Amino acid sequence: MWLRRRSPIFNALSLTAASVLFVVTGLVGYTLSKHDRFVAGTPWSSTVIWWQVGVGVALLPLAVYFWRRGVRSLAAPR
Repeated sequence: MWLRRRSPIFNALSLTAASVLFVVTGLVGYTLSKHDRFVAGTPWSSTVIWWQVGVGVALLPLAVYFWRRGVRSLAAPR
């Protein structure tokens, strides 16, 4: 079974992956910004990168919404 790109499950998977990426890299201090990596000379920071954690946490409610819609669409009779 292949997922259609516009399906709620595909959106839920994408948002969950992005959320986990931002939260984990922010908490361990790895910057995703190419500009910040170039300026600092290293991708690692000595502190938590709070804006990345905030973006990841902000994506979580959207992921939950699409997971709920996706599960409902799979469970609904056709």
